[in-house]
Amino acid sequence: MLAKSGIVLLSLFLVTPDPVKITTQTTQGFEPLKVEAKIRVEPDERNYVLCVVLSGSNEYFRSSCWGLDGMKSPVFFYYAWPALAAGEYRASAWLYHRHKLDDAIKSNIIQLSVQPRL
Repeated sequence: MLAKSGIVLLSLFLVTPDPVKITTQTTQGFEPLKVEAKIRVEPDERNYVLCVVLSGSNEYFRSSCWGLDGMKSPVFFYYAWPALAAGEYRASAWLYHRHKLDDAIKSNIIQLSVQPRL
């Protein structure tokens, strides 16, 4: 019926990038495994703090944070864990907006698997 009346419905889906996303080249290997992470932060005037977290099955936990200056901040951040021991790990990034420090935006999670050397 819509085609007969000359009405055309067009829906546009705008794809917006994630506010924060973490990627790694390596997700598995043998110990000691070097893992380098690249974190992309979508420019936003509210951006205030970026944290990168790595937690492991062997009670390993590391985090690092950077202060951001809204739209003036870099889009990409890089972080490396130089020698991970055998175990399972989860890497993620957390983005905090100005005046909303109790409500972080969590990135995707990268699963890492490090095997013992034979």
